[in-house]
Amino acid sequence: MINNLTPEQITQISIYREEWRDIALSTERIQRPSAAEAVNNFYKTIGVQPPIIMWFDSPYAALLTIAFKNQFANPLVKQFKKDFFSPLLQELKSQISSDCYQILTSQLKNSLEKELKGQFQVQIKKDLVERFRTELSNQSQLGSDFQKTYQQIIDSMKSQCIPPELLACWGSLFDFAQTELRCNLEGPKWLA
Repeated sequence: MINNLTPEQITQISIYREEWRDIALSTERIQRPSAAEAVNNFYKTIGVQPPIIMWFDSPYAALLTIAFKNQFANPLVKQFKKDFFSPLLQELKSQISSDCYQILTSQLKNSLEKELKGQFQVQIKKDLVERFRTELSNQSQLGSDFQKTYQQIIDSMKSQCIPPELLACWGSLFDFAQTELRCNLEGPKWLA
Protein backbone atom coordinates (compact mmCIF):
# COMPACT_ATOMS: atom_id res chain seq x y z
CA MET A 1 0.00 0.00 0.00
CA ILE A 2 1.21 3.49 -0.83
CA ASN A 3 1.14 5.72 2.25
CA ASN A 4 2.83 8.90 1.04
CA LEU A 5 3.44 10.72 -2.19
CA THR A 6 6.99 11.65 -3.08
CA PRO A 7 7.83 15.27 -3.93
CA GLU A 8 8.28 14.16 -7.56
CA GLN A 9 4.82 12.59 -7.61
CA ILE A 10 3.27 15.71 -6.12
CA THR A 11 4.95 17.75 -8.87
CA GLN A 12 3.48 15.41 -11.50
CA ILE A 13 -0.11 15.97 -10.31
CA SER A 14 -0.42 19.34 -12.06
CA ILE A 15 0.99 17.85 -15.28
CA TYR A 16 -1.68 15.13 -15.32
CA ARG A 17 -4.40 17.64 -14.46
CA GLU A 18 -3.37 19.90 -17.35
CA GLU A 19 -3.03 16.99 -19.79
CA TRP A 20 -6.57 15.80 -19.07
CA ARG A 21 -7.88 19.38 -19.02
CA ASP A 22 -6.46 19.86 -22.52
CA ILE A 23 -8.11 16.63 -23.67
CA ALA A 24 -11.47 17.69 -22.25
CA LEU A 25 -11.34 21.20 -23.72
CA SER A 26 -9.93 20.27 -27.10
CA THR A 27 -11.83 21.77 -30.00
CA GLU A 28 -10.05 19.69 -32.62
CA ARG A 29 -12.24 17.40 -34.65
CA ILE A 30 -12.11 13.85 -33.43
CA GLN A 31 -11.19 10.91 -35.56
CA ARG A 32 -14.64 9.39 -35.77
CA PRO A 33 -13.57 5.81 -36.59
CA SER A 34 -11.11 5.77 -33.67
CA ALA A 35 -13.65 7.31 -31.31
CA ALA A 36 -16.34 4.83 -32.37
CA GLU A 37 -13.92 1.95 -31.87
CA ALA A 38 -13.03 3.20 -28.37
CA VAL A 39 -16.71 3.54 -27.40
CA ASN A 40 -17.55 0.10 -28.76
CA ASN A 41 -14.56 -1.47 -26.98
CA PHE A 42 -15.56 0.18 -23.72
CA TYR A 43 -19.12 -1.13 -23.86
CA LYS A 44 -17.89 -4.62 -24.75
CA THR A 45 -15.51 -4.49 -21.79
CA ILE A 46 -18.36 -3.82 -19.37
CA GLY A 47 -20.49 -6.47 -21.07
CA VAL A 48 -23.10 -4.19 -22.59
CA GLN A 49 -24.30 -3.92 -26.17
CA PRO A 50 -22.58 -0.89 -27.76
CA PRO A 51 -24.90 2.05 -28.47
CA ILE A 52 -25.72 3.62 -31.78
CA ILE A 53 -23.24 6.48 -32.11
CA MET A 54 -24.57 9.81 -33.31
CA TRP A 55 -22.29 12.62 -34.50
CA PHE A 56 -23.15 16.33 -34.29
CA ASP A 57 -21.47 19.48 -35.53
CA SER A 58 -22.19 21.49 -32.39
CA PRO A 59 -23.50 21.17 -28.84
CA TYR A 60 -26.66 22.92 -30.02
CA ALA A 61 -27.34 20.33 -32.72
CA ALA A 62 -26.90 17.54 -30.19
CA LEU A 63 -29.19 19.27 -27.70
CA LEU A 64 -31.89 19.74 -30.30
CA THR A 65 -31.79 16.08 -31.15
CA ILE A 66 -31.39 14.67 -27.67
CA ALA A 67 -32.42 17.09 -24.93
CA PHE A 68 -35.59 18.41 -26.50
CA LYS A 69 -36.76 14.89 -27.22
CA ASN A 70 -36.12 13.87 -23.59
CA GLN A 71 -33.74 11.12 -24.59
CA PHE A 72 -31.13 11.80 -21.96
CA ALA A 73 -32.63 9.06 -19.79
CA ASN A 74 -30.14 6.26 -20.11
CA PRO A 75 -30.38 3.18 -17.90
CA LEU A 76 -26.77 2.36 -18.76
CA VAL A 77 -25.45 5.29 -16.69
CA LYS A 78 -26.10 3.51 -13.39
CA GLN A 79 -24.66 0.29 -14.76
CA PHE A 80 -21.61 2.19 -16.06
CA LYS A 81 -20.95 3.66 -12.63
CA LYS A 82 -21.62 0.35 -10.88
CA ASP A 83 -19.64 -1.91 -13.23
CA PHE A 84 -16.79 0.42 -14.19
CA PHE A 85 -16.09 3.31 -11.83
CA SER A 86 -16.92 1.67 -8.51
CA PRO A 87 -14.70 -1.42 -8.98
CA LEU A 88 -11.84 0.70 -10.34
CA LEU A 89 -12.09 3.10 -7.39
CA GLN A 90 -12.14 0.21 -4.92
CA GLU A 91 -9.01 -1.21 -6.54
CA LEU A 92 -7.30 2.16 -6.31
CA LYS A 93 -8.35 2.70 -2.68
CA SER A 94 -6.99 -0.74 -1.75
CA GLN A 95 -3.55 0.21 -3.06
CA ILE A 96 -3.07 3.68 -1.61
CA SER A 97 -3.68 5.19 1.81
CA SER A 98 -6.71 7.34 2.48
CA ASP A 99 -4.42 10.37 2.88
CA CYS A 100 -2.94 9.80 -0.59
CA TYR A 101 -6.40 9.26 -2.02
CA GLN A 102 -7.62 12.55 -0.52
CA ILE A 103 -4.64 14.42 -1.98
CA LEU A 104 -5.18 12.90 -5.41
CA THR A 105 -8.91 13.53 -5.54
CA SER A 106 -8.44 17.06 -4.27
CA GLN A 107 -5.61 17.92 -6.66
CA LEU A 108 -6.66 15.96 -9.74
CA LYS A 109 -10.36 15.25 -9.74
CA ASN A 110 -12.05 17.98 -7.71
CA SER A 111 -10.16 21.04 -8.96
CA LEU A 112 -10.26 19.91 -12.58
CA GLU A 113 -13.94 18.98 -12.36
CA LYS A 114 -14.88 22.40 -11.00
CA GLU A 115 -12.95 24.20 -13.73
CA LEU A 116 -14.24 22.05 -16.58
CA LYS A 117 -17.84 21.99 -15.40
CA GLY A 118 -17.93 25.77 -15.43
CA GLN A 119 -16.36 25.97 -18.88
CA PHE A 120 -18.69 23.37 -20.40
CA GLN A 121 -21.78 25.08 -18.98
CA VAL A 122 -20.61 28.49 -20.20
CA GLN A 123 -20.02 27.10 -23.70
CA ILE A 124 -23.43 25.41 -23.84
CA LYS A 125 -25.12 28.57 -22.56
CA LYS A 126 -23.26 30.73 -25.09
CA ASP A 127 -24.21 28.44 -27.97
CA LEU A 128 -27.85 28.36 -26.89
CA VAL A 129 -28.05 32.15 -26.52
CA GLU A 130 -26.70 32.64 -30.04
CA ARG A 131 -29.16 30.13 -31.48
CA PHE A 132 -32.15 31.45 -29.55
CA ARG A 133 -31.42 35.00 -30.69
CA THR A 134 -31.80 33.96 -34.30
CA GLU A 135 -34.85 31.78 -33.68
CA LEU A 136 -36.92 33.96 -31.38
CA SER A 137 -38.52 36.92 -33.06
CA ASN A 138 -39.71 38.50 -29.85
CA GLN A 139 -36.64 39.66 -27.92
CA SER A 140 -38.63 39.99 -24.70
CA GLN A 141 -39.18 36.22 -24.72
CA LEU A 142 -35.47 35.48 -24.87
CA GLY A 143 -34.74 35.81 -21.18
CA SER A 144 -37.43 33.57 -19.73
CA ASP A 145 -37.49 31.05 -22.60
CA PHE A 146 -33.74 30.72 -22.59
CA GLN A 147 -33.41 30.39 -18.82
CA LYS A 148 -36.15 27.77 -18.64
CA THR A 149 -34.75 25.70 -21.52
CA TYR A 150 -31.17 26.05 -20.33
CA GLN A 151 -32.07 24.91 -16.81
CA GLN A 152 -34.02 21.92 -18.15
CA ILE A 153 -31.04 20.87 -20.24
CA ILE A 154 -28.55 21.25 -17.40
CA ASP A 155 -30.83 19.35 -15.01
CA SER A 156 -31.22 16.53 -17.53
CA MET A 157 -27.49 16.39 -18.12
CA LYS A 158 -26.72 16.32 -14.40
CA SER A 159 -29.15 13.57 -13.57
CA GLN A 160 -29.13 11.32 -16.59
CA CYS A 161 -25.80 11.37 -18.37
CA ILE A 162 -22.13 11.15 -17.57
CA PRO A 163 -20.68 14.66 -17.94
CA PRO A 164 -17.50 14.85 -20.03
CA GLU A 165 -15.77 16.90 -17.35
CA LEU A 166 -16.32 14.05 -14.91
CA LEU A 167 -14.77 11.56 -17.31
CA ALA A 168 -11.72 13.79 -17.70
CA CYS A 169 -11.37 14.14 -13.93
CA TRP A 170 -11.56 10.43 -13.27
CA GLY A 171 -9.27 9.81 -16.24
CA SER A 172 -6.61 12.05 -14.71
CA LEU A 173 -6.92 10.27 -11.37
CA PHE A 174 -6.70 6.75 -12.81
CA ASP A 175 -3.93 7.72 -15.25
CA PHE A 176 -1.85 9.22 -12.44
CA ALA A 177 -2.46 6.26 -10.13
CA GLN A 178 -1.52 3.69 -12.74
CA THR A 179 1.43 5.56 -14.26
CA GLU A 180 3.03 7.41 -11.36
CA LEU A 181 1.98 5.28 -8.39
CA ARG A 182 2.21 2.01 -10.32
CA CYS A 183 -1.19 0.93 -9.01
CA ASN A 184 -2.39 -2.24 -10.66
CA LEU A 185 -5.80 -1.24 -11.95
CA GLU A 186 -7.89 -3.73 -13.88
CA GLY A 187 -6.28 -3.66 -17.33
CA PRO A 188 -9.16 -4.27 -19.74
CA LYS A 189 -11.46 -1.79 -18.04
CA TRP A 190 -8.80 0.93 -17.80
CA LEU A 191 -7.68 0.42 -21.39
CA ALA A 192 -11.26 0.66 -22.64
